[in-house]
Amino acid sequence: MDMRTKLVFALVAVALISMLTLGGVTYSQARALLRQNTLDQLEGLAETKRDALETALGGWQERVALIASRTQLRLSLSEVNQQGGAATARIARILADARDSQETVSALAVEGLDSSRVVSVGDELIAPPSTLIRGTASARDDPRAVVLEGVELSESGDLRAHLRADLYLDDRRIGLLRAVLDGTDVLEIVRNYAGLGETGETLVLVQDEGVPRVVHRRFPGSGPPVTLVDEGELGSTSDADAYWEGVTDYRGEPVWMAVRRMPSTGWLVLVKSDEAEATAPITEFRANLMDTGLALAAFAILLGTLLGIRFARPIN
Repeated sequence: MDMRTKLVFALVAVALISMLTLGGVTYSQARALLRQNTLDQLEGLAETKRDALETALGGWQERVALIASRTQLRLSLSEVNQQGGAATARIARILADARDSQETVSALAVEGLDSSRVVSVGDELIAPPSTLIRGTASARDDPRAVVLEGVELSESGDLRAHLRADLYLDDRRIGLLRAVLDGTDVLEIVRNYAGLGETGETLVLVQDEGVPRVVHRRFPGSGPPVTLVDEGELGSTSDADAYWEGVTDYRGEPVWMAVRRMPSTGWLVLVKSDEAEATAPITEFRANLMDTGLALAAFAILLGTLLGIRFARPIN
């Protein structure tokens, strides 16, 4: 191999190695930056969704607490407990008025000390406990607090929340108020896909006696209810932050996912995005980087050849 050829190969090799090194470092840094930005976005959305759901739950509890605080309701129930059913008509009017004054309240029922039904409005909506998706609520510090017994999903995708509140009169428990509320506000939070692109979604996951149940899915009819991560991992998720990469969702698609637990209910809020969509910018960047690299490589070969010929002539 003559001197000119050796110089050409040396110059071209130096140029190509430099470009490959620069391209590799640039790509790695860009991918790491994209991953961190995606992680921050998903975790931020998970925090926001959880807070919004907690606010919605608080709104449900406030509505039921207002109804339970009605003095005439409690006095009438105390009268029923002592004297029989003479005051049931009055309780029915109070419940009907309470339901009419709260748009989201669908049904109300009052039970006596023996758990027997005294009177109800919209009785057909008071579901038996076996049909409720319960979740795992945290322990109550206040026995008078309104409790979310569970939610109920209809075949059409509607959501109803079932709550109960103990009724007290002069610090003496006299019965129980049950309420069924429209859960549209929760569905609106879950169905808001802003910031989640074409494939991202929010899943509210309820462990119903060990079986994971999803409140709503963006892509219905595709696969089992949820196969995101191992059920044991989901069940052991604490209040601390959690994040997964490369797990498979119910469609069989790899996803990136942030998870938050709702302390008040034990529900898990999962915000996820398809890995393919999340990494699309870096995939496009890599393709552009390769095209640029090929163009620069051709230029480096041409320039290396010209320089090799020029440098080799005086040496020869």
